[in-house]
Amino acid sequence: MAGSPADLSLKVSGGRIVAAATPGPATYLPCGTRLVFVSDTDAGNAVAIDAEPRGDPLPDVIARALPKLSPGSALRAWTVLEVVAKLTGTPILTVLRTVPAETLIRLDRRNVELLWHGKTIKIERHDTDDVWLAMGRLA
Repeated sequence: MAGSPADLSLKVSGGRIVAAATPGPATYLPCGTRLVFVSDTDAGNAVAIDAEPRGDPLPDVIARALPKLSPGSALRAWTVLEVVAKLTGTPILTVLRTVPAETLIRLDRRNVELLWHGKTIKIERHDTDDVWLAMGRLA
């Protein structure tokens, strides 16, 4: 049986993702749970995370934005797009309009590297039974 997102604690490269009010790169789930990346070190490249709950109906905005993807693939792709938006300071709808369709299809892979306006972004997936979770860092 899956635990509550409020109990989430994942070991990831360079740190942990936990449900906490701790400062750091964060995302909020619709239930109000705040997930945050806590680095093992003080230095390093910029990091961003995004998560969407599993098992909930696909939000209309995501279904309209990614109509050719299955609900699971759409949510996984959306989390990656949100990470790109956070890392680059680009509005999510601009990211969505700019990312080529062939790139969208591969965004639900475990590890993806994207080139965004000359910046390399390394994406890691850390999906759980409760959430689709993407973490990215500028390379």
